[in-house]
Formats: sequence, structure tokens, C-alpha cells
Amino acid sequence: MTSEYKGYKTLPRKSGSGSNRKSPPIKTRSRSLEFRPFMLAGDAFNDKCRETESLLAQGTDACSADVLWTASILFYQQGKFSQAMEALAALIRKDPSARSLL
Repeated sequence: MTSEYKGYKTLPRKSGSGSNRKSPPIKTRSRSLEFRPFMLAGDAFNDKCRETESLLAQGTDACSADVLWTASILFYQQGKFSQAMEALAALIRKDPSARSLL
């Protein structure tokens, strides 16, 4: 459970498989861990969402890449998938190297 909390996906081991080969844990994108709803208390999560939406109200061209990345994560977690995709598209237009994050 500790490994999963740190962002690693752990797979159950098969007992008696005869194979001694162990695969390394798969690390998820740790950059998005800080925005998970269980990492932020309810009010803090809602405040972060409002803060990000107010920054986006100025226009996606005025926002930094970090704001767009944060917005995409928060929109996704709220179930606003089309807005999350718009934020990701704006991020990729602004910083083409951000494709490696996806």
C-alpha cells in the first residue's frame, strides 16, 4: 500500500510461477499526485479549482504551461472532460515538448 501511495502501481505476484524475474514498478506521473482530491482537503481542492478557473478566464494565451497542466488535471478530476482536453490542447500549442507528459 505504501508503494501505491507514492505513485507506483504494484502488481500481485503469482506464487509458484517458477520465474525469478521481477519487473520494476510502473511509476505514474508524480507531477499530478499533488492535485488528487485525497491529497488536498475538500475546501483546499475547491479553492485550487476556483483559482485555476479564474486564471483561465484571462485566456489560455496569458496562462503559463503549469497553469494549463494544473487545469487539465483538475477539470478531469471534476468530470469536465471537454474542458480538460481544451486545456491540454492549449498546453501543447504553447509548449510542444509537453506531449511527452501525455
